Amino acid sequence: MKNEESIEKKAQNKKRITTALLTAACLILGFIIALQFKSITESDKSNNQTTTLSDYQAQIIALSDKVELLESENKDLEKKLSLIESGTNEEQIAKLESELSEIKRFAGLTRVVGEGVHITVKFADEDKIQTAAAAIQMLINEIKAANAEAIAINGERLTAMSEVRVVNNYLVVNGKTYTQPIDISVIGKQSSVNSTLEMPGGIVSILEKKYDANITWEDVSEINIPAYVVNN
Repeated sequence: MKNEESIEKKAQNKKRITTALLTAACLILGFIIALQFKSITESDKSNNQTTTLSDYQAQIIALSDKVELLESENKDLEKKLSLIESGTNEEQIAKLESELSEIKRFAGLTRVVGEGVHITVKFADEDKIQTAAAAIQMLINEIKAANAEAIAINGERLTAMSEVRVVNNYLVVNGKTYTQPIDISVIGKQSSVNSTLEMPGGIVSILEKKYDANITWEDVSEINIPAYVVNN
């Protein structure tokens, strides 16, 4: 009788922990979707010009990256959920706390501090910013692909759902408008980021030769990237 009660109690505890994890994940996902909708709405309000081909190309690249990232995260969450269901109560709680921490980090809701690279992009002719929209997005994507742990542009934390757009001669990040120079802070393995930036014929070379941009970067021992702040 006691064994049956113990088994039933363990099953109920596993169910509670699993439900808590799924609920937390759904709340974070809902928050991310709300941020994305707000960012798109604010950007659309500020964009009074006809969308150019380069804008569409940049959006397609960004959306493709987001789909791949979300598919990868979904598979990873399924594996972790399986591990949680099969572990002891203590192990489940520890894994739940670790998973929630990772979800918050992924959503950009926590501050990140670490070594990385600081990058500055400045165009000789600011009018070229608009025509370089796709190239700017490609630079950001290449930095992400270099296993960046966290990225901020002009102090704005990038999340999985952040949208970076060019409106007239301005850069719009998370619904906020910035002029040049474009300051990019990256936390991650410095050698990986440097390899991406120094790649012959890579995106840095394209920005410099085609769009007359001056791009400089330096390794920094400690970079502080703040958590995402909701725009009111």
